[in-house]
Amino acid sequence: MYQQSAQFVVFDLDGTLVDSVSGLHLAAVKMLNHFDADEVTEEEVRNWVGRGIPKLVKSIMSSKSLLDEQVSDDDETFQKAHHVFLQCYEQTLTSGVEIYAGVPELLDRLKTLDIPMAILTNKNEALSHQLLVDLKIRHYFEILVGGDTLTNKKPFPDGLYYIADHLGMFVESGLMVGDSAVDVETARSAGCPVVVTDYGYNGGKPIADSNPDAIVSSLNELIVEHPEFEQV
Repeated sequence: MYQQSAQFVVFDLDGTLVDSVSGLHLAAVKMLNHFDADEVTEEEVRNWVGRGIPKLVKSIMSSKSLLDEQVSDDDETFQKAHHVFLQCYEQTLTSGVEIYAGVPELLDRLKTLDIPMAILTNKNEALSHQLLVDLKIRHYFEILVGGDTLTNKKPFPDGLYYIADHLGMFVESGLMVGDSAVDVETARSAGCPVVVTDYGYNGGKPIADSNPDAIVSSLNELIVEHPEFEQV
């Protein structure tokens, strides 16, 4: 059993609240078509999600030998690919996107209990905001920190500190809810408790290997009894 008092909750977005791989995959296909390259599969894209769009673009392009995955962000080909991908993704942002089962119930419960919620994602802030608006769940979150909001993105803990400061709370009093080793590392670096889903994007690796405080198969497994979070 996991039990942790929490004054606020910080959610990752992709792979935690929403399954967004379909839109990302369509954008990847469109980008590769632009470069006259063969398509990638949705499963390949799923294994590359979670490190931010620049690294996703590098993984997609390097899989077709169009770029070295370690290429600098200043590289002309990378910059062109990144620009094309963003243009494509704006068109496919909500294509096939689904809110995971259990998410609406938890968000409603936390809102009823007046527990502040935030988003910490490596997806661009503007795209994350638009996705949440389109899915009609943006109003649940007091603050959204994207991969381009601050100088450092996850797994650096800067975003968690920024959110805690914005809410006027200690980061140790919060709870991070994510789906990947990146989320666990982020929370550990900040001294914040962390719960992860077992259905998200973790590069095909068992999430248990990251040693989170708890693993859930649906976010409605987090039963909230203010101020306790209890997984049963």
